[in-house]
Amino acid sequence: MKQNKLLFQAGLVFLFLFLPASLLYYGNPLDHMPGRDNGVFLYGGQQLLAGKTPYLDFWDHKGPLIYFINALGLLIGKGLRWGVWGIEFIFLFFAAMGIYQTAKIHWGKSTGIVAVMYWAYVLGQVGHYEYFHDTNYTEAYSLLFSVISVYFWSLASSSGRYRWCYFAMGISMGFSLLLRPNNIGIQASLILVDLLIAITKRNFSSFVKKVTFFILGASTVLATFAAWFLSRGALSAMLNAVFNYNIYYAQKNQVKGFATSYTELAIGSLSKLGWFPFLGYCVLLLLWVYQQSRRKPFTIDHKNAFILAILIDLPLETILSSISGRVFFHYLMIWTPGLAFLIGALANGIFIHSERVLHLFQPNHSNRQKTEVGPNLSNGLLIIALVYLFASNFSVLQGYIQLGNSLFFQRNKLPEAKTAVIKYVEDATHPGDAVLVWGNDVWINFMTDRVAPTQYSYQFPLFMPGYTNQDLVLSFLNDLQTTPPVLIVETRTDTAEMLPLNSKLREIARHAQVGTPEGMQQVFEYVNDNYCIVKEFHDTLIYRIKEDSDCK
Repeated sequence: MKQNKLLFQAGLVFLFLFLPASLLYYGNPLDHMPGRDNGVFLYGGQQLLAGKTPYLDFWDHKGPLIYFINALGLLIGKGLRWGVWGIEFIFLFFAAMGIYQTAKIHWGKSTGIVAVMYWAYVLGQVGHYEYFHDTNYTEAYSLLFSVISVYFWSLASSSGRYRWCYFAMGISMGFSLLLRPNNIGIQASLILVDLLIAITKRNFSSFVKKVTFFILGASTVLATFAAWFLSRGALSAMLNAVFNYNIYYAQKNQVKGFATSYTELAIGSLSKLGWFPFLGYCVLLLLWVYQQSRRKPFTIDHKNAFILAILIDLPLETILSSISGRVFFHYLMIWTPGLAFLIGALANGIFIHSERVLHLFQPNHSNRQKTEVGPNLSNGLLIIALVYLFASNFSVLQGYIQLGNSLFFQRNKLPEAKTAVIKYVEDATHPGDAVLVWGNDVWINFMTDRVAPTQYSYQFPLFMPGYTNQDLVLSFLNDLQTTPPVLIVETRTDTAEMLPLNSKLREIARHAQVGTPEGMQQVFEYVNDNYCIVKEFHDTLIYRIKEDSDCK
């Protein structure tokens, strides 16, 4: 019996390891370059390690925690992306473990396996891994903080010991806020359910105590970061970038109205997830309403509160994901814990009815604890899950074997992919030289370890209606004049956000969704007067100071 338990635990650990490994392989640094968001975060982490301050020395509109996570990963990886890749692996590993443990608290081991497998499946469908071949998005790290909140809420509900559990929930929400304020749907749903419980039971004193510890936990995290930024004179800059800019960002993208963007995201999610989770939600909602209608008087307790939290969370997540007005499917990553618990709840119902059918045919069958049909079911599900993962990820396993051979048997330095642009910039500049990337491919600054000459390492805020102004643009121009970049790298410009630097490309993009901000024409003239194109790649132009080049 003890040996079987150890084998089961070992199988679970392997499952929790294999799931993130199968996802992260598609964005491993050996085979793939970082994407745009990933590149901004990596550059931010790199600059943080160099003693720079977010929002003052380098600008972005995401919460500050992502740069600290990247800085930690780069510190561990000695400047290489593998360290950040490893940090995300750890986050996903514990997220998988947390989903299993939470489902186990409510329904048992078999349901936990079903929940964590479905979580990994939908994460692969909506995430940035296989489709974008990228990693290191804020949503990926928020998953762990969401799962931690649900786990400690479940622990508090089942044990009655709420103080430290709600304090831990508050800490996790604080970290989620510092990644992306939209990523707090689960925490908000759990607190709302607690409020409904207090209303139905008329026990507000318990609710107030729970919320007090919850707020205390969140405040501890937020106050710590606020104090750090205040000490560096960057608190107002952080608030301006994270909140003020994002308000204008949402207004710009919500020109058709919130209902339109919400509908577009909902319809788009169908193409990624199919109808199954939506039908499952309707079934679970109807079952919950039916069961509650039979209760006299109506109350909400531990047995049905978690289902209610799931039912509240998923619509709330869709609303929060639609605020920006942009339909990016990686926003759906934050839905995945709720979807996992939704499927877990449905699987639990199936297991319960299966057990009842078995009892009809086996009247002397011993009762099982909780809702487990039996240990054979959980063992069988685990074996099926592992066999399926092996069979469906054979190419991934081969890739890891080749990677391991390169690292451990050939004793090579941990390799990373490089493009022709990266190699050219490295060869054409020296460490310490400034390089401006025109566009949002800040990963070029990171990969070459060449700092941008301005805090606006990408120029979206300079083109954002309502946020930008002449003073902002002229300060950018002053940065270029004070610290002239040795090279300017112009990648393919997203004309929904900004204009190309090259005059011919601007003419082609004359119907772009953005105009020319006040002062930007002076920037274009400065570059045209002082720089010329010295190299062209497929979709990239490289400019150099005229006096240092052969062009005129």
